[in-house]
Amino acid sequence: MLNSRFSPSLCVLLGVSLTAQSFAAEANAPEPASQSASGSTVVNPVATKDIVIPSESKKVDVALDATNETSALPVNLMKPTKPSVFTRISRAVFFWRKPSPSEDSIPAEPTISVEIKGAPEVLATNLSETLKQVQVVEFEDFQSALPRLRSLATDAAQAVGYYTANFRFSKTDNRHLVVNVVPDTPVIVKSQNILITGEGETDKAYLRLQKSPDLVVGDPFNHGEYEKTKSKIQNLATERGYFKGRYITHDVQVTLPPKTADIILAYETGVRYAFGDVTYKSSNPNKKLPLKPSVLATMQPFKAGDPYQASDLAKLSRNLIDTRYFNNVQVDAPTPEAPSEDTLSGSEAKSTPAAGVNSLESSKPLTSADHPTIITPENKTKPSIPVVVILNADNPNSAEAGVGYGTDTGPRIRTQYRRALVNDSGHSFDANLELSQINHSLDLRYNIPMGNPLTDVVSIFGGYEDEVLNESNGLKVNTKTTTVGIQRTINPAGEWQRAYSLRYRGDVLENNAINVNPILLPPPFNVAGISSNQQALLAGFGLNQLISRGGANPTTGYRQFYQIDVASRSAFSDANMVILRAGIRALQTFADKHQVVISADVGTIITTDFNRVPYNLRFFAGGDQSIRGYDYKSLSSLVNGYEIGGQNLAVGSLEYNYLFKPKLRGAVFIDAGNAFDAKFNDPVKFGAGFGVRWASPVGPVRIDLAAGVSEKSPPIRLVFYIGAPL
Repeated sequence: MLNSRFSPSLCVLLGVSLTAQSFAAEANAPEPASQSASGSTVVNPVATKDIVIPSESKKVDVALDATNETSALPVNLMKPTKPSVFTRISRAVFFWRKPSPSEDSIPAEPTISVEIKGAPEVLATNLSETLKQVQVVEFEDFQSALPRLRSLATDAAQAVGYYTANFRFSKTDNRHLVVNVVPDTPVIVKSQNILITGEGETDKAYLRLQKSPDLVVGDPFNHGEYEKTKSKIQNLATERGYFKGRYITHDVQVTLPPKTADIILAYETGVRYAFGDVTYKSSNPNKKLPLKPSVLATMQPFKAGDPYQASDLAKLSRNLIDTRYFNNVQVDAPTPEAPSEDTLSGSEAKSTPAAGVNSLESSKPLTSADHPTIITPENKTKPSIPVVVILNADNPNSAEAGVGYGTDTGPRIRTQYRRALVNDSGHSFDANLELSQINHSLDLRYNIPMGNPLTDVVSIFGGYEDEVLNESNGLKVNTKTTTVGIQRTINPAGEWQRAYSLRYRGDVLENNAINVNPILLPPPFNVAGISSNQQALLAGFGLNQLISRGGANPTTGYRQFYQIDVASRSAFSDANMVILRAGIRALQTFADKHQVVISADVGTIITTDFNRVPYNLRFFAGGDQSIRGYDYKSLSSLVNGYEIGGQNLAVGSLEYNYLFKPKLRGAVFIDAGNAFDAKFNDPVKFGAGFGVRWASPVGPVRIDLAAGVSEKSPPIRLVFYIGAPL
């Protein structure tokens, strides 16, 4: 940073980027349950070969659709036709025009409305969503429609465990059906045995799934939850490299009476595949790779021979994109197809009379000895999956420009130029220019990766900043700072970020004390109209940690940082000093609507001659990131009525937000603190106010009306800020 006490206010920026980046990603298999328009989970009522229901008088085969095991929607739903590219472009341009029905799809035939009486919630929801499929034209002849209505209701009830429910249907008008339900008691899971054989038997992911299936003993038997567990077993095989995995059996035996279900899921994973060699290619075969293979290898979360994990491929893609080196990244890893359903052995369940049903011990895991159809392959050799990564870095230059407004800075213009890839060693270059009413700054930075470009980088930097502040009694202070230095930043994933730095800063301090008695001007202002030079060579070390959940608009999280800088008069510095700073930010949401935000910043300058400490290294308070209600850097220790900067800093804030509309929160807050002298003789200042928080796509937009309540005539400020408070 050019200024160690600089606390910038973020503003609205209307930026244009001249480059774009993309990456290829694989889609995961869908979950077996879907959400209805009302948000309720709908269980597929379609039947399959997995479930056998023995009864005292007859055997009834019921099952879940083997060809659509992950489906969760009611059958016969009409899917809209996907709009064309030209239609989507037209809508983006003419966004105010309501599209005609023909632009999306052929209108569906109207369907009936359904009212369910006497059923528990899970049964009522499934009945309602299933029966809503019936079209009005079918419903006109009620007597003819009754067999289908009863069939749909029976399937929907059995899907959530109510195998003996009774229904009475009545038609109130041509569009409205009332269903009176006598649900009876549901089928209860009596035992459940999940057996994983093959190399996956000891896989921690499968062990966790066995301990926490979607259905447990004592639950009502729900087809959708049963299918979820089945799908998870298969999905784990795909995600973790068991590509030849197959079900040996997936059976549910339902006994009526006594309304119990015994579940057996036996899955043979086979051998787990490993990653093969990783090959990097340029998208243009006539060009060499944009980055050395040794640098690319540092971003791989795996190496050849490691067990396959689909998440590692996604992480490799993200790592490459996050470097900002490439315009496009494509990661390909062709995987073999899993065995088809018709190759499974032992998947048919045997029906037995109720008196002869053998219940499995739910407390005892099933073993291969318990089920003779389970086959463990003899060949344990690990096959491998080759990985091919195609990279494009044809446009390494990008430029952005933005205009906006900040409460502390007024109107501002910001531009950025970036050379993402200077050479094949991964070097990059950034230039940032910012112009506002009170601040002109230029920052140049050349970055050299020491290993992984995302976690270990050395930056050589330099910059210039010209800032004008309004002091007390009409005094304007102009500081011109030149900074050069070097910094190494180490940022391991999920750990503390560490920064080691050495920077030299030279300050020119000027003032316009035309109507001020020079005798009253305290150091470091000196004589009116005469500039003074200040310098410091600072060796620094910083720790920073950020944990956040909720994306651009976090719902919970915290940040803490600690910084130490040391300077000596014997090494290009005006004073011997140690500067210590620390801060914490925390955000917590309760019951969705209530949110609390707290923050605290403290600091101290240890020195024997504070008058020689450069003005820009001293502490100041006030502004939209400090004590709201006071101007930017307007609070500090006073001498003869002039803010000379503080030797100590202590500032804290407490804020409460309430969600009164989606994406909108009301806020009340209080801020307190100051930049104090060595003995904390200065008064504590308070700011308070209220505001609005909007959860925008780019992060929280905060608008506050704040007052400096410690003053006899409290100053009122409108505060505008974009960005999370962490």
